[in-house]
Amino acid sequence: MRKRLLIAALLTLPALTQAANVRFLGNSIFAQLSDKDAAAIKASVAQALDEEPDQSRTVWHNEKGDIRIAITPKLSYELDGQTCRRTELRMAGDHRANERYVFELCKTEQGWAFSPSPLNSYSDKDREIFSAHLQDTLESGVDGVPATWINPQTGNSAVVVPLRTVPAAGKQCREAAVSLIDSRKRTVDGRYTFCRSDDGAWERAISGQ
Repeated sequence: MRKRLLIAALLTLPALTQAANVRFLGNSIFAQLSDKDAAAIKASVAQALDEEPDQSRTVWHNEKGDIRIAITPKLSYELDGQTCRRTELRMAGDHRANERYVFELCKTEQGWAFSPSPLNSYSDKDREIFSAHLQDTLESGVDGVPATWINPQTGNSAVVVPLRTVPAAGKQCREAAVSLIDSRKRTVDGRYTFCRSDDGAWERAISGQ
């Protein structure tokens, strides 16, 4: 229970029942965190989510230096009018195996909180099909024309709209609006830039690169 209280304080959870869905092993690094550590990590997570671009990494460590947490916002999107970010926490402790957690966090009036995102309902097959759909659309899609995909087995779908060609030194890049829709018709929306890599595949461009 103490570990759940710590993670609740860490990420400003609206309810402990949501934290119960996250499995922490009895010897998890979370078990070593003091209340002071939790407050400090919470502040670092909030600052990273408020200020840092996707794929940037912020490293927090405790005063003893035996616990380190790398905070990486992976993906920014809009959900039900809220700003949300898929966020990875990689935890390392002396003489312990590293631990990795990924959270969907949305900005609320009370701070950043867990969100039951439609992204969580996407199966591996959904992601595989969507990836192929995205590649095809970026390769041959027309600016302003939506390209829609749906998996009838899961009811999940996606819409990709190429928006414009983006100037980039030595690279072919396109900006696109992407909407991911789950079977309950909840939608995740975002605008991203993709550039063709050396092997011909389209990859997301990261700010600052």
